[in-house]
Formats: sequence, C-alpha cells, structure tokens
Amino acid sequence: MRQHRKMIRTGVIADVMPDSSMLWLAADQNERRTIYEAAEGYEIWIDPVDMPDRVYLKMICNMPHMPL
Repeated sequence: MRQHRKMIRTGVIADVMPDSSMLWLAADQNERRTIYEAAEGYEIWIDPVDMPDRVYLKMICNMPHMPL
C-alpha cells in the first residue's frame, strides 16, 4: 500500500469494492483490518498470483476498457 509514492503498509487484500474505490487489508500481527480509499491517494501494488480468486476476478471485471 502506498500513499503519495511512499510505502505505508504491506499485507493481504481481504476485499475490494466493485468500483475499486476502496479496499480492505486483512489483519496481521502488527495491524488491524484496515480500509483504504483511492480518493485519499492510496495505491495498491500487487502480485495477482497472491490474490484470492474472487478478488482478482472483481478487479478484472471492473477494469476500465483500455484502448489499443
């Protein structure tokens, strides 16, 4: 998870909104389950191989169409 180009947290994605406006990172040893909003400048950098299938499919299905 990055905000304004600075890494602020690593973790596992627990869920995402259908429009990709928010996502939740799962609780871990150091942090509670936390929600992050794209409108607040948060960006997620991920390795799709590590994502649960349902989250990965949500992201693909809701991607804006990219012109060729």
